[in-house]
Amino acid sequence: YSFQLNTDGRMQLIGSNGAVIANGTYTFSNNQLTGTYNYTSSGTYSFRGTLSGNTLTGTWGSGNNSQGGGNWVMTKN
Repeated sequence: YSFQLNTDGRMQLIGSNGAVIANGTYTFSNNQLTGTYNYTSSGTYSFRGTLSGNTLTGTWGSGNNSQGGGNWVMTKN
């Protein structure tokens, strides 16, 4: 997966085949990223992460809870 973060606060979750699989919103302030997205075929999920250099490290969860689902790491493309 990857996040496409738009300058207007909207975002897309991109699958491994390059297709948009979820849409949502995010905020980024003081190297902290938070957001919520909705899959086109299922529920709502939330996430939070911290940017260090070119790497985002965070957690995700169901609904409005940004924890409990797992951990993730992404690097800036």
